[in-house]
Amino acid sequence: MAISVVGYFLATTAVFLLAFGVIGYFWVSQEYTSLERDGEFFASEYLAIEKQELEYKVRQAKEYLMAEKQSAENTLRGELQERVNEAYALAQSLYATHRSAYSDAEIQQMIYAALKNMRFNDGRGYYFILDANEQLFLYPPDNKREQVALFEASTPLGDSMLSQMDSLFAEADEGFIRYTWSDPYNSDLNQKYSYVKRFEPFNWVIGTGDYLELFEEELKKNIFSRISQMTFGANNEGYFFVNSYTGDLYVTNGQYYGGIRNIWDVEDANGTKVVQENARLAQENPDGAFSTYVWRKNTGETAEKISFILGMDEWQVFIGTGIYTDTLLSRVAEHQDKRTAEFKKDIVSTFSALSFTVVLIAVLYSVMTRMLSQNLRVFQSNVAESVGSLTPLNTNDIYFNEFKEVGENVNTMIDGLNKQSDELRHRALHDHLTALPNRRYVSNHLDEMLVKAARQRRNGALMFIDLDHFKEINDTLGHGAGDELLQKVSERFCHVLRKEDCVARLGGDEFTVVTGVLKSQEEAADIAQKLLDQLKKPFEIHAHSFYVTASIGISLFPQDGRSVDVILRNGDSAMYQAKRNGRNGFCFYDPSMTEAVSKRFNLLDQLNEALKLNQFELHYQPLTDASLGRVVGAEALIRWNHPQRGMVSPDQFIPYAEENGLINPIGKWVIEKALMDMKAWKAQGYELDKLSINFSTQQISPTVAQEVADILARTDTNAHQIEFEITESALMENPELSRQVLGQLSDMGIDLAIDDFGQGYSSLSYLKLFPISKLKIDRAFIRDIDVDENDRAIAQAIIALGRSLKLNVVAEGVENQSQLEFLLQENCHVMQGYFFSKPLPEKDFLAKLESLGQKTVNAL
Repeated sequence: MAISVVGYFLATTAVFLLAFGVIGYFWVSQEYTSLERDGEFFASEYLAIEKQELEYKVRQAKEYLMAEKQSAENTLRGELQERVNEAYALAQSLYATHRSAYSDAEIQQMIYAALKNMRFNDGRGYYFILDANEQLFLYPPDNKREQVALFEASTPLGDSMLSQMDSLFAEADEGFIRYTWSDPYNSDLNQKYSYVKRFEPFNWVIGTGDYLELFEEELKKNIFSRISQMTFGANNEGYFFVNSYTGDLYVTNGQYYGGIRNIWDVEDANGTKVVQENARLAQENPDGAFSTYVWRKNTGETAEKISFILGMDEWQVFIGTGIYTDTLLSRVAEHQDKRTAEFKKDIVSTFSALSFTVVLIAVLYSVMTRMLSQNLRVFQSNVAESVGSLTPLNTNDIYFNEFKEVGENVNTMIDGLNKQSDELRHRALHDHLTALPNRRYVSNHLDEMLVKAARQRRNGALMFIDLDHFKEINDTLGHGAGDELLQKVSERFCHVLRKEDCVARLGGDEFTVVTGVLKSQEEAADIAQKLLDQLKKPFEIHAHSFYVTASIGISLFPQDGRSVDVILRNGDSAMYQAKRNGRNGFCFYDPSMTEAVSKRFNLLDQLNEALKLNQFELHYQPLTDASLGRVVGAEALIRWNHPQRGMVSPDQFIPYAEENGLINPIGKWVIEKALMDMKAWKAQGYELDKLSINFSTQQISPTVAQEVADILARTDTNAHQIEFEITESALMENPELSRQVLGQLSDMGIDLAIDDFGQGYSSLSYLKLFPISKLKIDRAFIRDIDVDENDRAIAQAIIALGRSLKLNVVAEGVENQSQLEFLLQENCHVMQGYFFSKPLPEKDFLAKLESLGQKTVNAL
């Protein structure tokens, strides 16, 4: 029985309505899901961007403060030097003009008269002259001190000043000194910064200076006043605040308070003492930290606030700025409203187009029902399949251009849905900085590769890659340079890998590579070596050229694990072993590493507890001048008095502390404890020439010099009495930073010694590059010098090298009389080893000094 035209029309129209209804349903559903995800993603991304902006503003503010401080200090230095040069030129002119007509005494009085009434720096500045007898020849603030020996006129101030000048004039005829001096106008003791210059005709010292505290107070006032004027954001809600670590208020909400108001105990609506919490965060987090609290807006309303806090230890203050979360939420809501409106508009436009298409097709079908009945059945079947799977229609099965056009429209819509889905999937599975796959992608891909490797009965490899010393790049060049380095590293890794290999960034400076199926373990080693080779060329970033290395841990699957978590964990363990092996290499996973990781985590927990409970103590090993039979120094060696294991030697816990960042607080504890002990010994009548303290690689940082200076000030210790020992390999891991830091320590008066000399790089170039004052011959060359000609030759060469470079030489590990006699014969007098004494607890060490007759005075 034939079907009527009306029947064809109704049937085909119903089919298309159903098809487009199903497509519309799926499309709307996908769009709603996309809209919700977009809102969540925008909120999280917007918060992250705002926090980055806060951090950037605070860091810029601190950089501005530091730049202004340095510029002002440079100006002060220039002014002091210029004024002394002017006074020197005046004295030189008077001497050259009158030397033939007047006596030296008369010319000296001319110079005295010319300089005594000169004032500058608001009257604080004046010229002083110290004569050849270390007497004040010219001292305008108090002429009663003139013609009086400096150390008698102002003890102990004069001693400090003379000590500074002695050190200076041992190197040059002019320069800067820093010392404590009494303000002649209010008798307060202040740090003074002076420029002095030797006047040879009379063996005088001519100088002038200024008080650092007065100078810096004026500097802070000017800089903080400018900071207070900086505002930003909606309704000027953004402003900078500056407080001291003890609560003194300098800047807040666009006003300058000058530190005359203390808000240490101010609480927010939740009872949090905000200033105390922010001061704690700034001091405990040198790189800055975020703080959340409830605060009052300019409008008088209170709202939750997120602030970034950054300390400035140079002035004992912290700087911060923040944003209110209700402002953030309102901007997120505006974005969501805009997207919702766009979504509704898209729905209307799309369904209008679909409705028009349906009507058009229905009209065409009403005319061509008999001719197109077969095509309609095919078309209906294809649409149903495509809607169900979101795959494009196969237009080869559709006849007539009109139907092909409809199919193409449907495909365009499906392609749009797929494109949006792909974009969301890409964002969820890729790193925003490098565009590499992220941890989630790696997890999925690794799961697939596990199945593939098991099916083919072969291994694949996961390579866990960590850049060596990446934190130092962030600390020295900034996070912008660090991000650029990560991008360039990822590009090099992608360049060298095979098509079947997948490289991803897990976060921070951690990358991972999941290989395709491998023929052998050697193939994995070849890939790892190619990755390391890509880092051999220098990186050019921010006008700096530097090298980067990496440590790679390799976990084979399914050999080393049959789940994603296990393989990742084992690769991480192998990577840590590669770092312990010296970095810049790779290491395959071994089951013993899992136990080692567990022990390491337990040990780290115990080390943290040891710091809190003060379980560490110092032992001291004497350094003996064998030619005099006298202890001239000691090396401070840390021990861990573990409550269950007893005394633990440093080689069992120091490497773990270095790997996990605990070496810095431990190192500070060692320095401060050693200097406190040394101060106590002096009070009891025991005084050593030098106290040696080991200095770890991880302690070489841009801030360590200031930290050591603070410890010296707290313990009232002379920097010339201490010596830091550092290994050759530590120096060469980052030569530029090492030279900068060690130069700062040397400028403070601290001696620097190369420990275990001969075992590391043994490059003569670093003896010129770094301010080294002592070489310690490694015990490996001392142990067999009485039986091994090579060891004797090496020891002789090191001693001769030290002598020719005017470096002190110490022999470590001396254990018998024949070793001692050989070293004395080679003019190496200072020795250390069990022949003289093992490392001793403090009480036993002092008893040894007393037994050797080196207690000089009674305890005070």
